[in-house]
Amino acid sequence: MKQDYNEVTSNTQTLSEIKNFVKKMHSLPEVTRHINLAKHLMTFTSKPSCRGLLDMEQTIQEPLVSVLRLLILFSITNSGLPKENFDYMRNELLRSYGFEHMATLKNLEKAGLFKKQETKGNWLRVKRALQLVIEHSDTANPNDIDYVFSGYAPLSIRLVQHAIRSGWRPIEETLKLLPRPHSETKKGPFSSSASFDNFQGPETKVADGKRSLVLVIFIGGVTFAEISALRFLSSREGMAYDFIVGTTKMVSGHSLTETFVGKMEDL
Repeated sequence: MKQDYNEVTSNTQTLSEIKNFVKKMHSLPEVTRHINLAKHLMTFTSKPSCRGLLDMEQTIQEPLVSVLRLLILFSITNSGLPKENFDYMRNELLRSYGFEHMATLKNLEKAGLFKKQETKGNWLRVKRALQLVIEHSDTANPNDIDYVFSGYAPLSIRLVQHAIRSGWRPIEETLKLLPRPHSETKKGPFSSSASFDNFQGPETKVADGKRSLVLVIFIGGVTFAEISALRFLSSREGMAYDFIVGTTKMVSGHSLTETFVGKMEDL
């Protein structure tokens, strides 16, 4: 029996050999049941279909950056998450992707992109006032900048539109709903080109038939889609302005979110 025990405790024994050993030990019926159960389960888990299913389930988890992008959008458009949802999402993210991402969540909170909801969100009012979402967008024959995001007009470019049409004063109350401060500074003409205070709207050309230049600066980065929207504006018939874009960086939703992914040593 001792020899059998030594053999059965080695890593080379099969379930059948272990079962034969247990049969000799009538005082251990529970072990016998467990071995029978394991042997029965092996008939299923050893099948290729089961292994394929396991591989699929292990890879079904979305990449962290993709999850964070959706979370950031929800937080921004709702002025944060309700406390119970905030705590739940925070805990689930750490459990699913690792506690080393405490630094990532801290970075997002510091930037105001992931936070607890303290006030009612202004997204619906801003969306309606600036017509940011167009329900029936014609991407094949576009007539507005919303085509670059298949129905969503970039907020930054919509603000440029208002600036060249009539300035920001008519939308002053809407601008107050945005999360960051704003200002409008007008200067007198300093050359033959139309200055900011002399914008005549997109349908009016300057006297000499040449377009005026508008410099649009993006601090922190701009997407290719936003640049495409500006090009679309510039190509419209009757537009009196050409746009020059200056930026600190070209970004995408993915690359921008990646910059907030931190490490434990960053804490």
